[in-house]
Amino acid sequence: MALGRRVGDYGRGLVAAAIFYCTAMTAWESTSCLVDLGTAALGTLGLYALLRWHEGAKTGWFTTAGLLLGFAATCKLNGATYVIAGVAMEAYAVLRARDGIRAALGRSMRLGAIAALPVVPYYLRSFILTGNPIYPFGTSLFGDNPWRPAIAWIFRSFGVGYGLTDRLLAPWNVFATGVKFENGQHFNPLPMLMAPVIIWRAFSDRRRELLLVAAVVLLALWAAGAHIARYLLPVQPVLCVLAADALYWLASFPGRRRVMALGAGALFLLFGAVNTMLYNKQFFPVLVGRESESRFLDRNAWYHSIYPDVCAAVPPGGRVLSNMGPTYYLDCPHERATDEEFVKPGWLDSKLTDGHFTNVLILGRDEVDATIARSPRVRRLWRREVPIVVSRSFGGFANAPAALFEVTTR
Repeated sequence: MALGRRVGDYGRGLVAAAIFYCTAMTAWESTSCLVDLGTAALGTLGLYALLRWHEGAKTGWFTTAGLLLGFAATCKLNGATYVIAGVAMEAYAVLRARDGIRAALGRSMRLGAIAALPVVPYYLRSFILTGNPIYPFGTSLFGDNPWRPAIAWIFRSFGVGYGLTDRLLAPWNVFATGVKFENGQHFNPLPMLMAPVIIWRAFSDRRRELLLVAAVVLLALWAAGAHIARYLLPVQPVLCVLAADALYWLASFPGRRRVMALGAGALFLLFGAVNTMLYNKQFFPVLVGRESESRFLDRNAWYHSIYPDVCAAVPPGGRVLSNMGPTYYLDCPHERATDEEFVKPGWLDSKLTDGHFTNVLILGRDEVDATIARSPRVRRLWRREVPIVVSRSFGGFANAPAALFEVTTR
């Protein structure tokens, strides 16, 4: 709302907030342990402070902007895109004012230096541990390490491809083929549909122009990185403000333009609100005490029901080697490997020795289970058929195998 107020008035802020919150992706993320919404909050506040600085506010707003952008970068690695967007926004503003390249570089570097204060300790720690300050990204620059191949599947699993054309079309494909981007279909497409009006409007006001620069940089950096839909959440507040302004402008004209603006805005807000309510409906029994959190997780989180038994079988100081992730609710030390690694000859023996594992957990793969069972270094403790949810929208369960092994010799 505050960012919308800077662009126009409180009405624009309210509409922007409605567009943002009536988005299923926002509802889903707010019920998870992921930090993209926190990144978006801090980064958006940083851009707000930068706009205040450009409106002639006190120098403290410039420092506040830098620190907030830096705090966004401490949330997760791709939060650093907010720092880059803020620096680009500052450089553009100086160049647009015809103050020269030297002034643009000076102000941008000063903003970047302030933003670096909160985040540099984390980059330094990452460099000490992995040899790469921005691990797991930037391996082409800093070199590979033993841990990077284990998570390479994450970057291969999302999107339609990573060629130049795929990256250029990624903002479109996230709506056209949303499932491939991890729930991209849950984003509200209104800001993208309003793009022509947003661009047309941007150059008539300095604040809208600067926000558009930040949005373009954030979108470009996302397209250049991993194509995971929730990584787009940080740019959504900015896009929602620009979309709300575009709707307000269309609604200011009498006749068909007003009808089009009100109709489009109401339709997308209604669809988003219904989608969000249908998603949140599943939590209502827990909220009113009709169902326990544990029972809810047993129904909705794969293999949650067996995790207490797994951890109970792990000795003090033990570690579990598993073939499936993310295992958010497995509350004992564990590490994940791929199915391909498990069935590779000699790999398991080497891994058990190097990793000091005490147990092996195999989820959902009978062929991997059979391979592990033939190893003389492990003994199967139990094997179960676990019901897992097939579709949260349509319901239905299917049984999946789970097997826990004990390492007998290390």
